[in-house]
Amino acid sequence: TQSTSHNPPRIETIQKVVSSPQSTAIDPEIRRKMERKSSTAKPWDIKETLDEIHRRGYFPRSSKQDKSFTTKRWPPILHAAVEGGATLALSSFGAVLFYLQRNLIDQELLSMGNVKAYIPPSSAETPNVDAMDDIAEQQSQYL
Repeated sequence: TQSTSHNPPRIETIQKVVSSPQSTAIDPEIRRKMERKSSTAKPWDIKETLDEIHRRGYFPRSSKQDKSFTTKRWPPILHAAVEGGATLALSSFGAVLFYLQRNLIDQELLSMGNVKAYIPPSSAETPNVDAMDDIAEQQSQYL
């Protein structure tokens, strides 16, 4: 009889450390601003949203000397939300603003001042077409 000694095949794994170069496409200051402060991101509350809108100057004041908190030159729907205390609308806008900033398109989009109300269709009843027309007309007056 023929006896063959078989050694099991040996598999070697080589761990190669791949380090990708740091991108120089983004300014280090901008990169620092983009980094999250904590591991959990949370939408802004109303105060944080309003402070951020003023800090970034998305909607310019009537004069550069005017440093007061005013919403007069804001898009009409945001102005009405602040004046009317629409907390859910402002909180939702804060979440949108947060993600626009994360994607670096906040200034381009908000500086246009094209902010509109979304009126979802009602599943239980026919939407009030007259009310939607009134809101659309009010919004078009400011564009």
